[in-house]
Formats: sequence, C-alpha cells, structure tokens
Amino acid sequence: MKNLLLVFAITFSSILTAQEPIQVTNNDQPVHAGYVVVVTADRNLPKVQEQYDIFENGRKFFAERNIQPYLVTPESVQSFFKENNDRLMKFGDYKKLQQADTDFLVIVLDKKYNTKYRSENPITPLEIAEVMK
Repeated sequence: MKNLLLVFAITFSSILTAQEPIQVTNNDQPVHAGYVVVVTADRNLPKVQEQYDIFENGRKFFAERNIQPYLVTPESVQSFFKENNDRLMKFGDYKKLQQADTDFLVIVLDKKYNTKYRSENPITPLEIAEVMK
C-alpha cells in the first residue's frame, strides 16, 4: 500500500511540475514574421529577466512564426536564442531606440523593420501575435 501511494505521489507531482502555460492564439489569421527587440540599459533588471522567461517559455511559438527576439544594450545587440548573430541587425542606435524616461522598452518590428508596437512592460506571445497579424 505504501508503495502504491508513493507511485501516485511521484506521478502526480511530476505531472503538475511538467505543465507549462499554454499561449492560445487565434489561427484564423496568420502571425507574420518579425522581431521583438528588448532595449535596456541593464540586462539584469527584473523586467528583462521576466521578458527572458517569457521568451524561453514561448520558444516554440517564436520558432513556428519566425519571430526573432533580440536584446539591445549599450554594449551589444544579442539574439535571445542564438549564440552568434548571423546578420547585421538594423535596429539602429541604442540611444535612438531608448525612450527618455525608461530603462526598459519592448519594440515589436515587422520583417521590414517597421515599428508595430512599443511597451515599457514585458510582452507575452499572445500580445505579440495580436500585433503581428
């Protein structure tokens, strides 16, 4: 009996911890390729870490839609998912992207680098899907 109880406890605990939040998108309209650019003065800010977690948890969402997230700091432009950036990004100068009163800015760009959305708060895959339709 103890063994059976132990098996149930292990099974249910692994099921509960293995579940990830599902981001539901409306499949009636396709989500177009583009970029999500996080502009920050400091990569260690809590908002940057929160956005990184959103990107990491939504890795499949971004890959399926060819949406590439990048981090722009005063020192570099870095892809969230790739070690080496394979092309020159046309995101412009950090100071031009940064707004005057914020240390954190999310910019959603279409594949032609046109700005579709700006936010001073982290953005979810569902919000990105709505912007990129």
